[in-house]
Amino acid sequence: MVIITPMGVGINIQKLYRALSFSSNRSKSTFRKRLIAHEQAQFASERFSDSLVARYTGLRGDSLVQFVNRFQPAYKFALEASDYDFILYIRQTCDSFRLGFNRPGALR
Repeated sequence: MVIITPMGVGINIQKLYRALSFSSNRSKSTFRKRLIAHEQAQFASERFSDSLVARYTGLRGDSLVQFVNRFQPAYKFALEASDYDFILYIRQTCDSFRLGFNRPGALR
């Protein structure tokens, strides 16, 4: 694509266009999907924050970190749940965690 000569630098436009058109569309789609997934995970993480969980469960230190990592809610739930439902989820999953279950809904 890039040609370096003693007289300067040149770019082969046709090779550049071919390289960018197909792979660019595919990589844009992949990048978009990864970005959306990352943003959704970040939103759920921010809503399910350590400070909020600690306030309603009393967990601290390593147990808090383990709980937050294991029981983080799905994006859709974090987005749609009311504050009351979210706090109820935290308390119920904390009960499961204290009983030694590794996943949400293990009591049901």
